[in-house]
Amino acid sequence: MTHSKNGLLAETGDVHSLAEQLTWILDHPQKAKQLALYAYKSLSVHFSWKQVAQHT
Repeated sequence: MTHSKNGLLAETGDVHSLAEQLTWILDHPQKAKQLALYAYKSLSVHFSWKQVAQHT
């Protein structure tokens, strides 16, 4: 996952960092939808059943 490309990252254990990312999603719904689409495409390519089977 790449921050602001196909997802948003928050510091582990930092509730303020998580809150910032969630606030950004609420403030930018169209951009958040685009991130979700890129995340889906990325996961579909790298974690398809075919990919998983090849690396098992």
